[in-house]
Amino acid sequence: MFNIYLVSAHGDPRFPEILAGPDTRIILICCSASKVRASQFVDEVIEISNHRSCSNFVKELIANRSLIESLNGWIIFGRDDDMYQLGRSNLALELKLKLLPVKNPDTIHIPGSKCELVSLAKTARYKIPISENLNSSLELSSKLETFPTPFIIKSERGSGGMSVRRVNDSIELVILPIPESWYPIVIQEFIAEDLRGVDALFREGHLVAWMYCDNFKSPTEFGPSTNRRYVEPPTLDFEEDLIKFGMATGAHGFANCSFFYIPSTNSHLLIEVDLRTNAWHQFGKIFGIEWRALMQDPLDEVLMKIKSPQILSPNGYSIVLWQRYIEYAIQNRKWRIIFRLLRMKKSERSPIDFQDVAINRGLLIGLFRLVPLAFAKFLYEFLPVDMKKRLKSQGTTARVADIIAAN
Repeated sequence: MFNIYLVSAHGDPRFPEILAGPDTRIILICCSASKVRASQFVDEVIEISNHRSCSNFVKELIANRSLIESLNGWIIFGRDDDMYQLGRSNLALELKLKLLPVKNPDTIHIPGSKCELVSLAKTARYKIPISENLNSSLELSSKLETFPTPFIIKSERGSGGMSVRRVNDSIELVILPIPESWYPIVIQEFIAEDLRGVDALFREGHLVAWMYCDNFKSPTEFGPSTNRRYVEPPTLDFEEDLIKFGMATGAHGFANCSFFYIPSTNSHLLIEVDLRTNAWHQFGKIFGIEWRALMQDPLDEVLMKIKSPQILSPNGYSIVLWQRYIEYAIQNRKWRIIFRLLRMKKSERSPIDFQDVAINRGLLIGLFRLVPLAFAKFLYEFLPVDMKKRLKSQGTTARVADIIAAN
């Protein structure tokens, strides 16, 4: 029996169905409120925290040593920060290597860390934009004297576009300084070229599969994308850096990778390799990529050829992640883009017919619940300041006001 452990307080609800198959057992390690636990494709649920304390999810995982020692299979984390905490914990090294998607002890701090990736890229001479790791505001001030603009500043930890800022002129940092909580940071040259994405899978240090995309569309500049187009890459040089990355780290898991593509040199510059799944891996089946088989089949068979999409159309294959698309529209009351979604071809709207009834229902209910919250936020914005303060002062109304303000 092939065991796959999905380790996340909440996690991506689609992955049990994506990875389910013959002789495969899906075990979910989560908090008590995880929506993923409703999936009909989850064979076992192990709760290690309740919802009120799931911010301590990693601490509770580390404390459950008997559980960690019993794990025997492929382990998939859903959050960068969980891996970041785990890599820097006092857990024994052999157990860290068992849990984390890197198997080289020298790179145990890579998962979840943008600074560690820059350090490795420089040592291994990957092709990256001009990048520096900085530990303090004093170091940043000094570096600004010579660093080319525009540039991006990224906190060492964080995902989904959080703690990332583009700076067009260094004077902007005088007006709005980088929060001390962001340090250490990466300061990285911003190149006004095409952003490209690679959804990849590594196995025992080998790159075994990837899907390449362009034409990103996101609600915010650095936030999660709602639209992508999967295409044949103009060059395979990015593959070389990912192969070297896999060998250097002993990477063993899914990866969400980002590159700048430079048309003038027909080359890619590596920006990020996040060693976790993303929502776009779920579309591998469209391109003939069966993730579970690549994880489970004999390694020598898998390594015969790096698996990549076979796209017939010269225009590529465009996909809209409709759940994320609608969620953004409702939260920001941009109703026109919902009608735009309805006019799209069915094949462009998350074109896989998922069979997970409970998860499908849960996602739809979640979207419907956003509507009254969005309307309440609309009304809340017109309330006088003193009334907002009274609403947020105590009891149930305070909790409701906090929910409205956060959405």
